[in-house]
Amino acid sequence: MPPKRKAEETLDERRHSNKRFESEQKTTSSSDHDSANKDEYPWIRRIRLDNFMCHNKLTVEFHQYVNIINGQNGTGKSAVLTALAIALGCRPKATGRCDALKDLIGPYADRSIVE
Repeated sequence: MPPKRKAEETLDERRHSNKRFESEQKTTSSSDHDSANKDEYPWIRRIRLDNFMCHNKLTVEFHQYVNIINGQNGTGKSAVLTALAIALGCRPKATGRCDALKDLIGPYADRSIVE
């Protein structure tokens, strides 16, 4: 039998490491699922806005699976999504709505709360 070439050796190494990785994943995931409730995953339950953009005071309760935010133009749908993005660590400029956090404070207010 002729000696293996470098590419064949690399391919064999990858197959071996993939099999090892898959077996580790199976043991890890099965023990994780046994200890945790299968129906409980992290999800955002509510967001509360005080003086954030166009909202003076607003609390939105979210469903575990699907949520739809609808309304007429200018009612603050995008403001709720912007608040979620900011609360999850998005930089203000990346939201496309402002350059700094101070720009998200509602009119006639000196501070804003998102929790």
